[in-house]
Amino acid sequence: MSDRALRSEIIHRVFDYAGVEDENVLRGALAYRRDGTVLILTEGGFRDSGTWRIAGGELCTRIVALRGGEEVCFLVGSRADGVYVTSHGFVLRPRDDRAVQQEG
Repeated sequence: MSDRALRSEIIHRVFDYAGVEDENVLRGALAYRRDGTVLILTEGGFRDSGTWRIAGGELCTRIVALRGGEEVCFLVGSRADGVYVTSHGFVLRPRDDRAVQQEG
């Protein structure tokens, strides 16, 4: 996905996410805000935040607590059903509610 497509399809949207990281199944909701911040609410109710940037067709995130501030960059692809899949194995399903974006 191009930088432009990432900005128009991913940024300023809320997603339910699911994936595996370090052998842990992770689920919750996340929002990529226009101001360069990302908000996360895990399935267990833990809240975290960080920053995002787009570079060379990759979406890069730096999450404060969950990843200790380490930046992770990944590709994002879209499926015909409107769901997005990342190169590091996460599935992003768009949500209609903007509650996560408003919180924080």
